[in-house]
Amino acid sequence: MIKGGGSENLSRLYMLRPSSNIEDFKRVIIEHIKENGAKGCPPLHVGIGVGGTSDEAIVLSKLALTKNFKERNIESRYASLEIELIKRLNELKIGFQGLGKGVSVFFQFILRLFLLILQLYLLVFQLIVIFVEKV
Repeated sequence: MIKGGGSENLSRLYMLRPSSNIEDFKRVIIEHIKENGAKGCPPLHVGIGVGGTSDEAIVLSKLALTKNFKERNIESRYASLEIELIKRLNELKIGFQGLGKGVSVFFQFILRLFLLILQLYLLVFQLIVIFVEKV
């Protein structure tokens, strides 16, 4: 999910093959922003949802847009991927309002379904521990 200063919806759902690798993942994102980024009135705020069903991935991408600009993914490989993609997307030089000058992408966050399930599991586990201690 991509949000810029304008009203254009640049969201796109991609279904990658199980054999796809990280380079395929990066290529899809970079090509999509390269082709459509100026339509969203940059600088852009990019949220990426990975995993689950199509509707789960869309919800994850929306949740990714709600993160603080200074926040990075808690999993280091995704945090480094976010930083790399921001750098590569800004190298496209789409710029403010698509005019080629300034920052193209301010922020990008990747949420993965497994992380949310793990966090929910940890939360449930903590609640059970607290309950057991009080009994």
